[in-house]
Order: sequence, then C-alpha cells, then structure tokens
Amino acid sequence: MLRSVLDTNVYLSGILFGGRPAAIVNEGLFGAYLEDNPIVETALVGNAGYIVTGDAHLLRLRQYDDVHLVTIDQFFRLLDSGRN
Repeated sequence: MLRSVLDTNVYLSGILFGGRPAAIVNEGLFGAYLEDNPIVETALVGNAGYIVTGDAHLLRLRQYDDVHLVTIDQFFRLLDSGRN
C-alpha cells in the first residue's frame, strides 16, 4: 500500500460527489489526519510518500522533501502500476 495523505478537498469530494475521490476514501488509502496540523506536516510526520490533492497551489510544489504532491488521477496511475 502507498503511504499517503489526502487533503480536505479529496475527502469532501469523495463524501459529497462520489467518483474517484470516494474510491480512495472508501478503500482507506490514506494516512492519519492530525486535525490541528496542515496537510503537509501530517504527511511529513506520517512518513507518507504522497499527498493526493486537487489544490493547484499544492500541486505546483510537485514535491516537498520526500513527499510527492499528486492529483487523484496521478495517484490511481501509481496504484495501477503497482508502485510503492
């Protein structure tokens, strides 16, 4: 399994609209969310390799330390390729 953190947009999209975001949320492919800390800090503390987000500002970073910032589609391609 890929160690990952989903941002709030992915959670809300999954809950409200279904589709690919819901598939990620429902499968439990996410790291622990620390309610009072930013998403990036959560990923760093949890040693996640990926943050799955739709936030354009975060996506522009592409990578922070060893954490890759990817879209939902990019994440599914990683899952499909079996990359860990």
